[in-house]
Amino acid sequence: MLKQLFAIILTLVFGSVFLFTALNRETAEIDIRIRPKRTPVGKLFQHFPPGQLFICDFDDLKRLDALMVRQGPAATGGVSLELRRIVEGRGDFLEQPVLRQVTWNPPAEAKGQQWATFIFETVPKSKGSMFHLALRPADGAALCNWAPWSTMRATQGEFRPWGNTVQSDPGTLDFQPLHNDLQTIAIGVNGLDAAAGECRMDIFQLPQDPESKDEPVLVRQGSLGHAAPTASGYAFFSFNPIVDSRRKRYQLKLTLAPGARILTLKDKPRPTNGQTQEFYADGPTAVFYHGVDDAPSALVGQTIQHSVFKDRDLIFRAFGEDGVRSNWIKAKSRGAGKRFIVGLAFWALAMGLALRLTWRSQQA
Repeated sequence: MLKQLFAIILTLVFGSVFLFTALNRETAEIDIRIRPKRTPVGKLFQHFPPGQLFICDFDDLKRLDALMVRQGPAATGGVSLELRRIVEGRGDFLEQPVLRQVTWNPPAEAKGQQWATFIFETVPKSKGSMFHLALRPADGAALCNWAPWSTMRATQGEFRPWGNTVQSDPGTLDFQPLHNDLQTIAIGVNGLDAAAGECRMDIFQLPQDPESKDEPVLVRQGSLGHAAPTASGYAFFSFNPIVDSRRKRYQLKLTLAPGARILTLKDKPRPTNGQTQEFYADGPTAVFYHGVDDAPSALVGQTIQHSVFKDRDLIFRAFGEDGVRSNWIKAKSRGAGKRFIVGLAFWALAMGLALRLTWRSQQA
């Protein structure tokens, strides 16, 4: 009996050491992880920075990570992050003083998805404050080939993959939504200057009977909500929700600024199980979104230049307080504190019994 009790105490001590070590690791306070990732914002322009508004519910903000993807093989510089503490009533967020500025310089051969890590001098008393991060090409460059990822706070419907053709007039696209409350359609673009002319999406409802001779009816017009350029990314056209959109027949038509280059699908096969060979309908690359989900209170919304979009966010992480005490408080606030203790107790009991059985078998 004493040996069994000793085994349980010994494993409990070792388990506590492992728990202490785990809690002492750096952990993100805000962490947006979306899988699969669908919509890069597009290459970074110096004068049209994408960004994110967020509220710190922790002290000692000291690091921000943004998920980036390299768009194209051409040589590219790094990415500069500007951090501002936002005080309401003091004008536009980009006009407020830069609190911290730091640059991420990836290796020249880096490609695909990369976490851009920005570590800066700790911002004291950050808890309860609103901040804005803005991403620009480093060293004052006009453009760089790194693009941040954005995610909608919505239910995703159909996903039409990245196109294999570039067209200035992609034509129309017939579609049937998979869900109700259709309210945003993201279009893949090779290049689009929203300030060069009107950018609009017209959505027509088609007769449910494909053989009907009735004319399509215009039901919504979508807009971008900004005048920034987009290169190798997605342009989001939003409109008032179509409440009963599920399984209805629609057609979208784009009116775009001169020089627009839209990614389109042409004779592109769908993934199949080997039984049949299907193809996507010709038309623009698109992702369909339905409704707007509730977001954590820390997230205020993504920004593009001076515009704020409360239906989407950049994929990013924010780091603040460190150490065992900070992480333990975080675990408790997320409902994991009791689970840690119960798990540790059961683990110690099981390991203690296993050790006791081992000792008995050796003595036999």
